[in-house]
Amino acid sequence: MLRDYSGTSTGANRVDLCRSVALRGILGRAPEKIALARDALSPVFPYVTEGDGLYADGSFVQHTWVAYSGTYGQVMLDGLGRLFTLLAGSEWEVTDPGRQIVLDSVEHAYAPLIHDGLVMDTVNGRAISRVTSRATTCTSCAATTSTASRSSPPWRSSRAARAPPSANAGTRGSRAGSNGTRSPRSSRHRSSRSPTWPGCTRSPTRPSRPRPSPSGTGSSPPWTGPSTAAPLHRRPRHGQ
Repeated sequence: MLRDYSGTSTGANRVDLCRSVALRGILGRAPEKIALARDALSPVFPYVTEGDGLYADGSFVQHTWVAYSGTYGQVMLDGLGRLFTLLAGSEWEVTDPGRQIVLDSVEHAYAPLIHDGLVMDTVNGRAISRVTSRATTCTSCAATTSTASRSSPPWRSSRAARAPPSANAGTRGSRAGSNGTRSPRSSRHRSSRSPTWPGCTRSPTRPSRPRPSPSGTGSSPPWTGPSTAAPLHRRPRHGQ
């Protein structure tokens, strides 16, 4: 696959390609493909002075000039770590001396860009526009923490802060007493679920609706029920 590849893959893209070829060689029992994937990693190790790759000052560039330590750089580091571990102890172990540059980059190139378990957005490139990358991480533990913190919607916290219902709570709107009869739920629990409306003199369950005036003065809103006021007559149409 790599022998027939006419282009030149670099950085994280090359490491991804090598991972695919190595696994294909393992699953297909093709030692030559495993060796090809291992040898194809060597161009990724040295420092570069232009284009894609790792720079001596700790920068990582992909797509020619974009600072991508937080995304492409993380993919390259993750892929190399997996391949180093996968091939370790075998006849295809990665022994290129340049691998030490990658190992040193963890402290020199990546650690300075991490704050509070998150990678700075300035080195995440286009990935900051993705919804799932609002908190891009470079460690599995930080990713787990970030995901867990977003798993519960904000409205759940207000529910958790409310007082729990009584231990002998029964069906919704009532609870069973000691003698088996149903009695209204406690006002404490009811008030915790319903707001207190301004100007309402009743218990804080729901706002009271104005009742129709028995005198027929028409002071009640029309939606509260029939009124004894004189009915409105239909206005004649133009020309009638």
